[in-house]
Amino acid sequence: MRSNSGLGSGVKSVVRAFWAFIFIIYWYCAVWILQEVSPIWIDGSGPLATFYWGKNWPTPTLSEYHENKHIRLQFLWPYWIAAAIVTLAGCGVTPWLARRWKVRQSRLFLISAVIDLAALAPVAAISDLGTAFGIWRGPAMLALPALKIAIPLSLLAGGVSVIRFRFRR
Repeated sequence: MRSNSGLGSGVKSVVRAFWAFIFIIYWYCAVWILQEVSPIWIDGSGPLATFYWGKNWPTPTLSEYHENKHIRLQFLWPYWIAAAIVTLAGCGVTPWLARRWKVRQSRLFLISAVIDLAALAPVAAISDLGTAFGIWRGPAMLALPALKIAIPLSLLAGGVSVIRFRFRR
């Protein structure tokens, strides 16, 4: 397997831009999946945060929610932070472990997906422990929502590992 170290600086910058693009796409997919599994509910009295860590949930009226960007950001930042953690696991830790363990190409997708699924389980457990011990109020992730989030993202991480392997050849 060849390394990219012998490439010119122009090609290296293209490679870096490509991987930055992959990270952004993965992060965006993670945000989308998190919002699909645990959406912001809006009823007649205003929005309700279903995916939120903190002691005091935001409780604005519907007009405050639509008029104030700061209030909308209070609802969105938990999705963004969780997506960043999941992206680090899927695009960083998973391909690194697969490459370190010298996984064969024929099993790379499956092993990478399993590695990512195993990496996301402690993340969900830490989230649930923080909620159980009252450190923050948040959603329970070790139930069905965790599987709805982890399985698609694990499959995506398997794809990232395959792309990384093919790109390095």
